[in-house]
Amino acid sequence: MGPWCHACGQRDLGTRVELKELVAEVVGETFEIEGRLPRTLVSIAFRPGHWLGEFLQGRRKSYASPLRFYLLMLFVCAIALGFAGQRLATELDHATAKLTWQDQDVRITAEGVNVLRPASLPPLREPLAYEPTDCRPDLDVLPYAPLCEQPWREPMLYTLYAHESLSCDGPAEGVLGRAFDGLGTLASEGGGVRRVTQALIKSWLQQIPLVVSLLVLTHGVWLAVLWFRHHLSTHAMVSLVLHGLGLLALTLLVLWPSPFVALVLFAWHQLHVVFGLKRAYGSSWPRTLLGYAATSVLWGLSALVVLVLAWFLVFNEVAQTYGH
Repeated sequence: MGPWCHACGQRDLGTRVELKELVAEVVGETFEIEGRLPRTLVSIAFRPGHWLGEFLQGRRKSYASPLRFYLLMLFVCAIALGFAGQRLATELDHATAKLTWQDQDVRITAEGVNVLRPASLPPLREPLAYEPTDCRPDLDVLPYAPLCEQPWREPMLYTLYAHESLSCDGPAEGVLGRAFDGLGTLASEGGGVRRVTQALIKSWLQQIPLVVSLLVLTHGVWLAVLWFRHHLSTHAMVSLVLHGLGLLALTLLVLWPSPFVALVLFAWHQLHVVFGLKRAYGSSWPRTLLGYAATSVLWGLSALVVLVLAWFLVFNEVAQTYGH
């Protein structure tokens, strides 16, 4: 009876659901805009460790779920990093555009090939000569030396003498070799630094869920080692909350890049770590601070290993996609 079910609390929407009602329900369920998420954000902004302590003590109705908050922050952080990467690619592309040579004055003489600096750029010397050490094509085969031109991916800004012989490296081998070869190919196909940066960003965004998940897992393991008397679910909640807050801090730093903002966010996050450990495990302050120092060192070592693995996966992705 009435607009709400007395058993489950569902609102009586009838058999026909309007599109706006469906959208509002999806947004409300995802972002918990009815009160949980705003109340959680106020708590984490001004009361370090309070949300985690309340949740672990069973008062969960008024606050967002740590797992849902973590997944939401992972999604938002990935979007922010993607936009920041695009902005960085554009800035780098503009910064290097003035260094791109659009045309060259090439003179072929009996001694070799001279490439002159374009008149539109401030002259350094005429002609500008540069002799590469690992790729020196012969004059007779200059137009037909793709292997020699491939490692440089730029106009031949050097003097080539007729007595020099062809000496070129073969195709790149290994993951790193093929990855850098693929990035060089991207840079030479008209995209320049922008395409290279976009390729790296795309590969990195694919690794973010794996990187953060491994950090959450390893952090939970170190917490279980240091506070072995507590239940595994407590360690999981602590790790999810602290990494969700770390993703939130990273998102804010990406949106407002500044040394001062970075310092404030770092101090804010570390306060959450210290007070969160205190509220979650109920240890004395000396025990809490000792555990904080130990977990920070162990987490840093784990992060270093995970980042090395992530970079390997990034270069492997680039090598498979763009390498030869």
